[in-house]
Amino acid sequence: MPHSIQRLFALVNIAIFSLSACTVFEQDTPQLPIVALTSLVSPFGPKPVMVSPQDLHYINPAQAQDFLNYFESPAHAQTPDYLRLADYIVRRVESFEYNADTLTAEQVLQSNSGNCLSLAIMTTALARLVGVRMNYQLMDDEPVFEFNGSTVVKGVHVRSKLMNSAWNQAKAPMNSPRGISIDYFPTGRARFISNLGEQDYYAMYYRNLAVESLQDNDFNSAYWLSMESLKYAPEHADALNMLAVIHRRIGRIEAAEQVYLYAIAQAEDKLALLKNYRLLLLGQNRLEEAQIIASRLASMEDPSPFNWYHLARDSYEEGAYERAISYYNKALELAPYLHEARLGIALCHYAMGRIDKADAALLAAIENANNNRSRQRYKEKLYALRDEVVKTTH
Repeated sequence: MPHSIQRLFALVNIAIFSLSACTVFEQDTPQLPIVALTSLVSPFGPKPVMVSPQDLHYINPAQAQDFLNYFESPAHAQTPDYLRLADYIVRRVESFEYNADTLTAEQVLQSNSGNCLSLAIMTTALARLVGVRMNYQLMDDEPVFEFNGSTVVKGVHVRSKLMNSAWNQAKAPMNSPRGISIDYFPTGRARFISNLGEQDYYAMYYRNLAVESLQDNDFNSAYWLSMESLKYAPEHADALNMLAVIHRRIGRIEAAEQVYLYAIAQAEDKLALLKNYRLLLLGQNRLEEAQIIASRLASMEDPSPFNWYHLARDSYEEGAYERAISYYNKALELAPYLHEARLGIALCHYAMGRIDKADAALLAAIENANNNRSRQRYKEKLYALRDEVVKTTH
């Protein structure tokens, strides 16, 4: 058992997602140590049956034959194997429906739908069937943040890269392709962040499913899926944060705090953990401790506009309007298109009686809104604000 997981389990009796040297995945499942969970079972029921890494990439005989009929056709014999695979995937993706579901390879081919990780899972299954090497890449594009009730999901963009097996660095001609990327809706603005290793790839799959369960208030499944992800990425901040959130939501405040303290000490990405831990402290009226965390947050740097946006919302609810504006501005520095942040700034200025500044912020929100519904809502707020000003001046 990894030492870091032993330390976590010693703390508690037992939220959120995720190449440039290329990392080639081995075909065999890694032999990971079995985590002893006996003392942690009771609050969340027995561990359910999990989709295994092998099952994740299973495709049924009919699906495999359809692909092989294309891949092995004499008409494509002169096309390199990685390009034949890419061509087949492009033909399938043309009729895909993009949605937020994380699916197995078989489900993706059956439904012609899924998210970017689902596309990568399907690509992996087909690549393994014909021995095409591949890796995964974590990309930074204009991110999408989905606000869904009390759970906020940060979209993470993952793409696959199929490798040209004939490519040789010493002999390759100038501009010879080393591989080809498989991606949903490439914008041309994406920036490569890092290679995604096999362990992190599996951890991301289970974390995605945990988030979906948490959104459905299925805390038992969310817990076990989070624990499964930690087997592959033992100190990942998103999984640890989700564990703490799950405990907090079922009233296990002491266990939630212990997970937060462990995670803050171990994880590299601490901002979301600190933010949620501060909320836990406020909920217990531990105001001095919460203020220490708030001061620590204010001095931090974080590349996620969502994290700053959520901090700003919390500060607004507390009546800390200046601090909220500061956090909203940090979010806008990273994501100028985030019109919800401009609305938040308008509400802060209004709460402090700064009508002119609230008016200007609402205008900026209207200009940056990316859909008619939001744009109309902001216009209604602006008209109401201006109507209020007219009434008070007459």
